[in-house]
Amino acid sequence: MNLCDPLTIKNIMGAFGLSFRKKYGQNFLTDKSAVESIAGFCAGDDTKTVLEIGPGFGALTHELAVRYEKVVALEIDRGLIPLLAYTLADDKNVSVIEADVMKADLASLLKEDFARGGVAVCANLPYYITTPILLKLLSSGLPFESITVTVQAEVADRLCAAPGTPDYGSLTVYSSYYGRSEKLAKLPPSLFLPPPSVESAVVRIAMYREKPCVPQDEELFFGAVRGAFCQRRKTLANALSSAFPDISKAEIAAAAERAGISPTARGETLSCSDFVRLSDELAAATEAKAGAAGENGVEAEAEAEAKAEAEAEQKQKQKKQKDAEPEAPRPPEICERKVRTQMKDKNGKELPEARGGEEKPEAGDIDVSSSPFLGKLSNFWYYHKWKVVIGAAALILISVMCLQTCRNAKEDITVMAAGPNYLSRTEVDRAGEVLSSLMPFDFSGDGEKNASLAQLHIYSDEQAKERIERLGSDSFDAKFNLDERRNFDNIILTGEYTVWIVDPWLYGRVSESGGWRKLADVLGSVPSNAYSDEAVLFKKTALFAADPELFAGYPDDTLVCLRTKSLIGRKRSEESYKQAEAFFAALVRPADVPETSATETAS
Repeated sequence: MNLCDPLTIKNIMGAFGLSFRKKYGQNFLTDKSAVESIAGFCAGDDTKTVLEIGPGFGALTHELAVRYEKVVALEIDRGLIPLLAYTLADDKNVSVIEADVMKADLASLLKEDFARGGVAVCANLPYYITTPILLKLLSSGLPFESITVTVQAEVADRLCAAPGTPDYGSLTVYSSYYGRSEKLAKLPPSLFLPPPSVESAVVRIAMYREKPCVPQDEELFFGAVRGAFCQRRKTLANALSSAFPDISKAEIAAAAERAGISPTARGETLSCSDFVRLSDELAAATEAKAGAAGENGVEAEAEAEAKAEAEAEQKQKQKKQKDAEPEAPRPPEICERKVRTQMKDKNGKELPEARGGEEKPEAGDIDVSSSPFLGKLSNFWYYHKWKVVIGAAALILISVMCLQTCRNAKEDITVMAAGPNYLSRTEVDRAGEVLSSLMPFDFSGDGEKNASLAQLHIYSDEQAKERIERLGSDSFDAKFNLDERRNFDNIILTGEYTVWIVDPWLYGRVSESGGWRKLADVLGSVPSNAYSDEAVLFKKTALFAADPELFAGYPDDTLVCLRTKSLIGRKRSEESYKQAEAFFAALVRPADVPETSATETAS
């Protein structure tokens, strides 16, 4: 039986009543030479057992069973268990277990195998959960000889990147801390059934038996790595001062210099050993600070008590001196204004000068003799009236301008579109009107439904190559595209936008780290227009149906997703996130489903 033949795969799956499930990222490898090569890559000095994650149809499992004493295969899809029992009936050294690798207790499962000899890991990982699985295997503490995985090509580039390159990131540092990564082969989509939308690559991580560099505080080490790459554009001192608020920026800069690292460097230029030295210096600075605080705590408390007693004694002395002094005479009011004495009547006839005293005020004058407050107010107005008038006018003008700006900028919710398609300014305004019309209710309570569309113009490597071949090199700005990719990563990380319209390759980048909400959690079930358990096909939604002409330029495989709540960066209130969920439910409603049904599902 040729387990790599596409026709054989389809016939057997049909006989078992099965189909390819995007929920589990099922893409079966159909090239026999590639399968044999991957099985050979797992070989180590003493490899006797191989842990396979996601055996799928069993082609790779069979090749592993031929080469190694035992194969333990974990499969999450219950429907494939009887199929694997059929396709692997002749391989007696294979144990197929229905389990989710993220929940399985690998230490207990492989306890006897570790005692018997070397254990390696081999897997064709689903793209949507690649990073979580890798991190679990690397940080498990189990003595794996190697980890050989088939992943998305971009993830392979990140695993094997060198410091200072665009692909270098926290995942690179994590993997290099536990082992040495090597990219062994590239696999085009045509070698899979069904073919994925991106290229794949095979990566082997040779695990260290003894790590070449071990930090004093492993938790602090990983915290420094995360902090350095959370804000890639910031210098090391600025990025880590945000990650470690208890350590001052000056202390971080000093620790970096002691480790032989420039405080103005960026995290993407540091190797794993650099991060280890930096974390050790930070740990030493933290311990020294804590020790100094403990020694000086008693002295500081005594000084504070002595100072408080001295201040109380001084206040008491000042009070006694004040009580002993006689009360000073009250100064005369300087704000009283003499009433003018008339020297002439209305006919111009001179009148005798007033003799002593003051005349009663005429109409329009202010009698301040009976109220000191009115006298002070009158005096202030007399000298500062133009300042008051000009200041009040400026304050009113600024308030009106701010109110108008806030009113113009105020949006209930913004949808972010990221991919190769780009709408003009007029089309963006038109898209905002379409989005506003689909809002289930007024989120802000101002009586208007206001939604808008923001854009990131991003090409994948394949899309960029195709554009250059079609329109010439002048039609593509590589630097701008790289900046937009970084903007995408930063925005995704901070959770600034919740509802996304994305290209499949961008969807895959976020899905690997569990960045999208499950449709069933938001909608109650997976709708008929779903692409996976996290994404909906854009051109089968109510949003596209509302204005097909406007959105006609988007590729057919464009997706709509809902971002999970970010734990860092900009925090979203529970109420605003619930509103985003309701809006998402209204947008992704299948075009043939009435609006009332979608509203009931969202509620």
